[in-house]
Amino acid sequence: MNGVPVSIESYRGKYVLIDFWASWCKPCRMENPNVLEAYNKYKDHNFTVLSITIDDDAEKWKLAVKEDGLP
Repeated sequence: MNGVPVSIESYRGKYVLIDFWASWCKPCRMENPNVLEAYNKYKDHNFTVLSITIDDDAEKWKLAVKEDGLP
């Protein structure tokens, strides 16, 4: 989100949910509360979420992240 490239190698040894989504995808947005719930429940147990957007407009997905309360 801050423009810094991320390598999947940096997640070695963790449980990672890779979530592909877009700000304009209603089913994706409807699933975000469940993804957030899983993250909050297991983040202290070596679990994280790598969220990958397919949006073309960075402002739209950044707004969606804020609206959906995603970390």
